[in-house]
Amino acid sequence: GPHIQNFQESVDILLDGNAARMVEDAAELERVVLDLAADPVAAEKMGARARRIVIEHKGASERIMELIRPHFTPEQIAPREARSEGT
Repeated sequence: GPHIQNFQESVDILLDGNAARMVEDAAELERVVLDLAADPVAAEKMGARARRIVIEHKGASERIMELIRPHFTPEQIAPREARSEGT
């Protein structure tokens, strides 16, 4: 649905790759699901595109951390749990 602001970039990548469909309401979701169920070849192709995109982007967060890690102290990048345990 349209409430995707917390992960807009990921949704955009999937939509741009024709690996997902955006629906506005339950009726449209039903139409999309029925269309895909009626065309298993199209559904399989969409799923394959989605898997490829997910695999291509796997580890993106860690790659970003590797780029920014040198600019922070270990205390600044420690998980919250570790920081709170030390207090």
